Amino acid sequence: MRKALARVPVLGPAVIDLARSLRDPTTERIVQADLERTAREVAWLRTAQRAPAAQAPRLLILSLTDMVYQLKLEAMLGAALKLRGWRPIMLTSSRTNTRARRYFRAFGITELVYLDDFPPAARDRARCAEAAAALLAGPLSFQAVKAWNFAGSWIGPQILSTVSRAHYQGAPDPADPATRAEIAALLPDVMLRVLLAERLVAAVGADLGLVIEANYALYGPLVDRLIGSGTGVIQVTQPWRDDALTCFRLTAETRRMHPSAITPSSFETIRRYPWGAAEEAALDGIFADRYSGKWFLQARNQPGARAADAAAIRERLALDPQKKTATVFSHVLWDANLFYGEDLFQNYGEWFVETVRAAAANPQLNWLIKLHPASATISAHCRRMSRCSIPTATSRPCRCSASPITASPCAAPAVWSCPASASRP
Repeated sequence: MRKALARVPVLGPAVIDLARSLRDPTTERIVQADLERTAREVAWLRTAQRAPAAQAPRLLILSLTDMVYQLKLEAMLGAALKLRGWRPIMLTSSRTNTRARRYFRAFGITELVYLDDFPPAARDRARCAEAAAALLAGPLSFQAVKAWNFAGSWIGPQILSTVSRAHYQGAPDPADPATRAEIAALLPDVMLRVLLAERLVAAVGADLGLVIEANYALYGPLVDRLIGSGTGVIQVTQPWRDDALTCFRLTAETRRMHPSAITPSSFETIRRYPWGAAEEAALDGIFADRYSGKWFLQARNQPGARAADAAAIRERLALDPQKKTATVFSHVLWDANLFYGEDLFQNYGEWFVETVRAAAANPQLNWLIKLHPASATISAHCRRMSRCSIPTATSRPCRCSASPITASPCAAPAVWSCPASASRP
């Protein structure tokens, strides 16, 4: 009903606006005011743009959202390339994404494509049902499911990440009946997205793709299809500072690299750079900015962070001053780690347990196990699960304490110190 209404000119968007205002009037007022202000501030940009030439290269922006901050980033980049002679085309999920349409229009981008305009045919559903049944009849270990491919798209991580994030589990067991049922329900729809991506990419004929999130079931098949068709894709992410963007070119060779990673060739180039007092001072400045609260994007992970000298830290965490200290920085177990690199363990949960086991077995060092700041926002069930993993890693449980040193307990919910007494006899 909502999607059908959105297709009605003028009336449809007005009704969607009214529904949003009734549901959350404060947010809607803020968004409307921001949209009006943005349109005024970038009026010069619309004036400066010229209609793309008939043979202008096509930029496909994989937006698929109504989130205002993301829309502004995408529209800004699309407008910049339009000034350079490109033809930006914005892809969104449906016409119900009225904010997307309006913000892109404010930046002078009026050509939109909708996923809803590429509905699956009956033969597509039949093909996906058959392929899904074949995969489900095969091995169902974590790594076996992660290796699943369909029509040129690596769908295994998309499936596992969806299940993992739904339950905050780093190691869901696909052979478990409940988990298998979840996977069976997800699999045909993920496969349909792959076929949709094939048709959409062929219809648009883009020369370049632009994306912020390149993975998961919504974006992954589109990125895979663009790369598979020989079209370059630029992934844009925001680093720890507010005034910068990271642009990473995704190719068949770099598709499974993290956008913040350094390619081997770039690393070799960096190694040849000279390093002196000026570079050391610049690095000190970066660290100072990161931990001083200067940047919002970094400060949100460290609420209440404060400096402390080494002696105070060692005393608070009962560290042996005669030993060196090693810290393991754990990722959240259910997040994007599924998409990058090659696995040395069955899953990230196994890596975490085995790493703590190895640390506890080495009494030559002080060991700190630092959880990801996002762990503070997960459910109580997940926090219990994380703590319960520790006794299985050692013959004696490590001592667990909240860290008040590098950040507040909210940002660093737990640090395990593993002294010699916690190691195996």
